Amino acid sequence: MKALHKKLDTASLGLEMGGAVALGYFVGTWVDEAYGLAPYGSAFFMVVGLGAAAKAIIRVAKSYKKEIAQQGGEA
Repeated sequence: MKALHKKLDTASLGLEMGGAVALGYFVGTWVDEAYGLAPYGSAFFMVVGLGAAAKAIIRVAKSYKKEIAQQGGEA
């Protein structure tokens, strides 16, 4: 069951990354329209979305690194 969870977590990484950037864009666009900050709101929140995407990549990479280290200790 744990292996399935890890595979699903990895498979959903692309959706998570795309969703984070898209959400950042839409929130930024709303901020731009609501407060007249164009294009700074969109740019800022897209960067925040990219940061969230990078964090997701790091999370998955750490989990695989931990798994590889545990397999190396067993051998």
